[in-house]
Amino acid sequence: MKRTLISLAVASASCLPFTAFADGRIEGVVANSGAASIEGAVVVIEELGRRATTRRDGSYQFGAVRAGAYTLRVDYPGTEPVRTQIRVSDDQTARTDFRLAGTTSAIESMIVYGQTAQFASALARQRASDSITSVVAGPAIGALPDQNAAEALSRVPGTFLERDQGEGRYIGIRGIDADLNTTSINGLRVPAPEDDRRAIQLDVVPSELLGSLEVTKSVTPDMDGDTLGGSINIESVSAFDRSERAFTFQAEGTYTDLTEDSNPRVNGSYSDIFDFAGIRDSLGVAVALSWYDRDFGSDNVENGDGWPGGVERIDGSEFRGAEEIEQRDYLITRERFGAAVNLDFRPSDRDEFYLRTLFSEASDQEFRMANVLVFEDEVNGGARNDSTVDRAVWDNAVLEKELKDRYEEASVLSVALGGISYRGPWTAEYRAGYSQSEQDTPDDQTVIFVGEGVTLGYDGLGEEIGVFGANGVDDDSIFEMDEITLAGSLTEDEETSLQLDFTRDLDDIGYSGTLQFGAKLRMREKFADAREAVYDGFPNDPTIADGFAAPIDYGLAAPFIGSAIDEGAVDAFIAANIADFDLDGDETLINAAGDDYQAEEDVLAAYLMTRWERGPLLVVGGVRWEHTDFEASSTAIVEDDATGAGLQLVPVGSDTTYDDFLPSVTLRYQLNDAMQLRVAASRTLARPEFSDLAPISSVELEDSGGEVELAAELGNPELDPYQSTNFDAAFEWYFGDIGLLSVGVFYKDIEDFIVVTNVGGQIDLSTLIGNVAVADADVFQPVNGDEAELYGLELAFSKRFSELPAPFDGLLLNANATFTESEASIALRPEKIDLPGQSDTVANLIVGYEKGPLSLRLSGTYTGERLEELVEPDDALFDRYQSDHFQIDLAGTWDVTDRWQVSAEIVNINDEPFYANFGRNDRFNSQFEEYGRTFTLGVRYSGN
Repeated sequence: MKRTLISLAVASASCLPFTAFADGRIEGVVANSGAASIEGAVVVIEELGRRATTRRDGSYQFGAVRAGAYTLRVDYPGTEPVRTQIRVSDDQTARTDFRLAGTTSAIESMIVYGQTAQFASALARQRASDSITSVVAGPAIGALPDQNAAEALSRVPGTFLERDQGEGRYIGIRGIDADLNTTSINGLRVPAPEDDRRAIQLDVVPSELLGSLEVTKSVTPDMDGDTLGGSINIESVSAFDRSERAFTFQAEGTYTDLTEDSNPRVNGSYSDIFDFAGIRDSLGVAVALSWYDRDFGSDNVENGDGWPGGVERIDGSEFRGAEEIEQRDYLITRERFGAAVNLDFRPSDRDEFYLRTLFSEASDQEFRMANVLVFEDEVNGGARNDSTVDRAVWDNAVLEKELKDRYEEASVLSVALGGISYRGPWTAEYRAGYSQSEQDTPDDQTVIFVGEGVTLGYDGLGEEIGVFGANGVDDDSIFEMDEITLAGSLTEDEETSLQLDFTRDLDDIGYSGTLQFGAKLRMREKFADAREAVYDGFPNDPTIADGFAAPIDYGLAAPFIGSAIDEGAVDAFIAANIADFDLDGDETLINAAGDDYQAEEDVLAAYLMTRWERGPLLVVGGVRWEHTDFEASSTAIVEDDATGAGLQLVPVGSDTTYDDFLPSVTLRYQLNDAMQLRVAASRTLARPEFSDLAPISSVELEDSGGEVELAAELGNPELDPYQSTNFDAAFEWYFGDIGLLSVGVFYKDIEDFIVVTNVGGQIDLSTLIGNVAVADADVFQPVNGDEAELYGLELAFSKRFSELPAPFDGLLLNANATFTESEASIALRPEKIDLPGQSDTVANLIVGYEKGPLSLRLSGTYTGERLEELVEPDDALFDRYQSDHFQIDLAGTWDVTDRWQVSAEIVNINDEPFYANFGRNDRFNSQFEEYGRTFTLGVRYSGN
């Protein structure tokens, strides 16, 4: 049905009157004196009051222009308005190109490169946008030590980073979790490589491949409607960004002080415009490559299970304490490769065709050595009687030593083929796309040695919590091999899309604006497959003393307890003896099949939108319809130890459909040449996680004193998507040479908020266990029905201080801050909670200096405390909060010649760690991790 509808749309397009019209057209390109295309410049027909905004290649178009003489004006930050006279004839195209110069010779040269270029381009695109938008333009992406797309995006107002091993990975917007936003590459949606998330691993995409980054915070009907916080679009490089050949090559060396490792990084790009098929300057080719090999690591101490209030002492009394604490040491080799190849073909002034591709792959070889101090055990007799929340000791505890050796690859591929055609007042845009994300873990090996009857404890609370051991913890012979797990997994997520949009310019019939409509089909398939073998018996019961001991470099205040495990010795032992290992068949089967699923999600969308402009007022409004069809299959795991049925694996499936109508309206009012107001209202949605929707079931039945107890975790194919009503308002003042002051407010009313809750007393248990009678049932499942509100204030200031006396006239300042508050209701809590993922304060401060050959940028990024996870939905003591995080980075370049440049960077100057705690109290450690600083030196060549 969906394919039939899209075919009808294409057939209808062929019937539209794409023939010549009596009225004429105006088109052209806006560039600077250095031949770089200028995106975001506003071109105005003064006599008609009509406006057009230049695209990334600097081009602009006006359709349905009646014959006559007109004045064209171009407005762009940092330049004086440029005017020219033009005459339009019926059924003809009048072409006028512009070359902009700055208000001073310094600005003119800086429009081509540098921080000033970023300021001007970003502000111009934001100012001209129909939505509330923030932009990071090409020159800025490499001006700070941002290793990937996520870190570059973190400089945008209202965004915040989720980090992995100190490196940015996911981007949240306006306090909304990253899974509830959308990400596109060259306008094409990108699926997620992980089995339990919709968020995209943006650390896979190297920053060197990027042409620009755009975060849109209010939607219009032509945009995908499944976004709560905002949408991210990543644009790769294009040949028509410049009108001449361009070539760059950069080589860098990095040094990480925590692991004392040095590593290389290289990248390069090439673009040119050629004559093709006898047509002058019709073919554009752009290629970019990036490669980075990095050795790094971290030192960690954490408590993943929380600090419950019922920990027992020997005398039977209770106190709030830890049940286990881990010391972890990570060593990681991360290799990242990326490539982008873009082709543009322009056979005439009426047609443009393009091919946009981007491929990126990142691999991690991770070695993690851990001490797991297990305090709460049924045989240890309890903590000493003098144990308190601040210091506790167990004399009969367990120390597990764990070595994890994992290799993992994550990749993103995006291919878009499309074009634009202009016929009289009609514009048609069409695109076919394919994107794929994959996460492959071919080798995931874990070995555990266990030592029992040792004395373990902790002393003091807070970040770097101290742990200690006695009673044989230094004796390697007490640690016996307990378990080896050999595992792997593969998750693939791919999407094929077709899109067709038509725009009719209505100025020729007296309507000052356009009518736009279109359709889009997205067909998505995702599967997750795991394999795992669990071994729990080994020849001769080896101990660490039998050749498995290794030293460790662990830098936190409390020393690593005892020896580490030698990875090479473990590999040799497995290779020589695996045939004699005892396999735990049930555990192997459960772990291999329990989280596997296959899912298909098809979304058919259509919209109708109008853009009306009169004088200082612009109105963009309309409605979008999205039809969703979701199918999934997986396996239910039933462990019945109560009735003797044993382990059962049951295939299950689901199929659901739903429709959403999503209206939106945006108003932009020009107060004067420098100031404007924006107001937007919209309805959006966010679809649930695939792992929540898949009918995955894990059911356990146990006999407890003659009564049957049920414990289960279920997926929920009947989940509805999040629904959000959004209101935005913003005041923008573009002042001086290149300056911006903006103040924005926003509000989101979120319905059908999804949370995991205990539904044991609310659902029909017979669908899980038949007629078995149970005395107690704990059944946890994600459900709808709760609601949340989020509101906030967003401030931004950018300024180039060219009016200051030398040498201070090279000073630049970019600052932004977003303040948010939220409330969410969930079934298991009488009190309101924060919206998970929301931070009260997110702020950036960038102080730059650019004069002559020198360019410097000092940046500070701050994210306030935020609720990361409800570990136990019914107990606030187990709420995991990420503590506030403030990181300082520095980047600088020196132009040795017009073509050669040297660069230097320092990442994490202040050696900021990661810290998370339980219960919104900095005392109760959940995770503390240090990464150290990273230093980079490089050289860059630019030519043509």
